[in-house]
Parts: sequence; structure tokens; C-alpha cells
Amino acid sequence: MFSQENKESGMPADSTRIIAEQSVDCGALFTLKNQKFDYLGKRPYIYSAPYYEMIFNSKRNYGVFQLGRGSGRRPFLYIKLFPFNTCIKNDEVVEFLLVNGSRYRLKNIYDANCDGVSISELKPKDVKTLTKEEISSVKVLTFEKDYEFRLSHEDAERMQAELRCIIKRFKYR
Repeated sequence: MFSQENKESGMPADSTRIIAEQSVDCGALFTLKNQKFDYLGKRPYIYSAPYYEMIFNSKRNYGVFQLGRGSGRRPFLYIKLFPFNTCIKNDEVVEFLLVNGSRYRLKNIYDANCDGVSISELKPKDVKTLTKEEISSVKVLTFEKDYEFRLSHEDAERMQAELRCIIKRFKYR
């Protein structure tokens, strides 16, 4: 199986797969949304397809993650937790656990609320850190308890591709 070659290029089949994974169509990952109201102001923004993730060790509760970028703004990570009356503070509430064991936290820029909404701005150094290593899980720290979302390998790769695209490709002028 490893000795198969791509007949067109003469390269091994595995190297063709690796090259295909590295080239991502950024335009296909994001959608332009012109809404009259959004959480970051009244400007158009682009956003990725949402991640619907189950809370680890829970059968009924889940959360939604979504990457986006507004006109003239930094990229952001929008998180909505669906357990009823989940209060989130205005602090470092989003924690990424990476495969190498390190942790990386993001600050919530949205007001403290009990609707389960968190919005974190992503600086270029945040994106650089999160794209170096694969993300194994995301933790959201709330007043009551911490919610952990374990990402599959495919979701982790997709999130890293979206992070790279949102920093490099989509720059508003």
C-alpha cells in the first residue's frame, strides 16, 4: 500500500494526500453575512460553519462554536452553551487543551451573562499558538462548573484550517 505511486505525478500516494490536506479553499470555508444585528456591532461579517459539540460526559447538553471576522475587526470565536441558565464571566473563560499537554486561554470580551454566550477575540499570536499543535479539547469555564468539549481529529484539523484562513486570507480594508 505504501509503495503505490500516483500515476500522473510519479509521487507516492501518501505524499499526494499530505499535499492535498495542506491546501485548503478558504473561500469555501466562510460565508459573508449581512445582518442588521450581531453581537459585535452592526457591520457585515464572515463566519464559518458552526461546530455542534456535545459536552464531555453529558448526554443532553451541547454547545456551538463558530469562527468569524467583522469588517475592520480582529477574528473572533463565538461560543454558545445550551445548558439552561449558564452564567459566564468576563474573564479568561475559554481554554484550549493541546495534544502536547499545554493549555491556552482566551478572554471573553462579551459582557458577563447567564445566556451562555462568550465571544473571544483572536490575536495573531493566539492563532499562531493554536495552529502549531493539534487541539484536543476546548473548555469553557463558568461560575457553576467547567464544560469540556472533546474535538475529533477532523474537527481539530478543520478548526486549524479556518484559523489560518481567517488570519491570512480575509483582511478587510
